Amino acid sequence: MAAILRHMTEAYQWRVANFTRLRALADLYVIVNRIAEVNLPRIRSDVRDAQAVALLRGRGATIIELAGEIGGPSVDIFAAFVLRLNRLADHIGDRLRSVRARQGLLDDFASVILNLLFANILLPFP
Repeated sequence: MAAILRHMTEAYQWRVANFTRLRALADLYVIVNRIAEVNLPRIRSDVRDAQAVALLRGRGATIIELAGEIGGPSVDIFAAFVLRLNRLADHIGDRLRSVRARQGLLDDFASVILNLLFANILLPFP
């Protein structure tokens, strides 16, 4: 989505990409998509990877910033998402949990991401 907006601005001189909320929404979509396609598979391949968990937390902080720029009811949706994201990072970082328990948490969270991508992220404006 961000690439499409950037292309429209560069190729057609449209000012669509100047709308802060729309650009923030596009960036937010990209970040949530990266979590689904990059971060979770990386953690699933090695649940003991501390760097991957740190990246997950960093993406959560960025999501909160972007949700604040978008405003409206989406702030609550993404705040709840980041809360679950941080809880997942806490549980995965817990060395006392078994590998199987950590992977089960990842599977549960993957369904949360799919719901967010397909249901809520496309309609965040009031």
